Amino acid sequence: MKLVVQILQALGFTSENGDRVARAKAFVAVTVLWVILPGLVYVVRQHSSNFGAAMKSFEEVVLIAKVVLHASKTIRNRVELEQIYKDLEEALGRTCDKLNGEIQRKMAVLERRLNFMLNVYLRFEMFAIVGYCLLPPTVFIIRYLIETDQLLDFPNTSFEADFYFFDYKSSLAMWLGTSFITTIVGAIVIISGAALDCFSWGLLYRISELFQIVAMRIRCLDEIKETEKFHVELTNLIDVQELANRSARKMENFLSELVLYLFGVCICVLCAIMLVMSMSNVDHQLLLSMGIALWY
Repeated sequence: MKLVVQILQALGFTSENGDRVARAKAFVAVTVLWVILPGLVYVVRQHSSNFGAAMKSFEEVVLIAKVVLHASKTIRNRVELEQIYKDLEEALGRTCDKLNGEIQRKMAVLERRLNFMLNVYLRFEMFAIVGYCLLPPTVFIIRYLIETDQLLDFPNTSFEADFYFFDYKSSLAMWLGTSFITTIVGAIVIISGAALDCFSWGLLYRISELFQIVAMRIRCLDEIKETEKFHVELTNLIDVQELANRSARKMENFLSELVLYLFGVCICVLCAIMLVMSMSNVDHQLLLSMGIALWY
């Protein structure tokens, strides 16, 4: 979880430094102007002549738009999210010290599960950067250097795009520059999306841990024989329960629009999959990528 927070701080999704917040806003603007809008233009201009490629571009646009929406909401609510994170960390540290050995072991298992889940997801996204952003242009450059006597067509960038105002396939220099910028932006999009997802998952998991701690400590109340200690423990439990409820309500408000968007995207991707399946020549690779997008 600490690694995720460090990534978000480096990308500017915290309120500690105004310059870094400006960096996060610039990332959102560049992603919209360099990836999403050219992708939409590509869908509009290619849907009649190359329907499969247009659907692939549509799939990329809706997934990247999800990252942009998540990033925008995080920038707007960064102070509140930081406060939730600090409150949860403080509450967990304060309450875990008062638990008996068996309950502490259970909480340690939950913490290891969270760290394992976040580490696996972040590593998977690193492979996605290599496979989706770095590998295709690298393979073409190697082929271009080896097959110098053959005229090779410039491939599309990592994300299907139509920049409308210029043809990035008009020369090698133009293609290299466009591909380089698109690769950098794509890598930042994947890293940002993974970090934002992990941070949201981590907060929800922490809230779940608090509720479990409250339940465990309530079951141990009968062991307290002294009335004064019983009232102190009950008061502490009420405070922790209120903190967990308050944090859960804030996270619900924060994630509600994002969940609604994902629900709408699922419907759109399902419709697109049905359209692709109705084609006479079904592109199985396209269906696989759209299935992965639907799963995501």
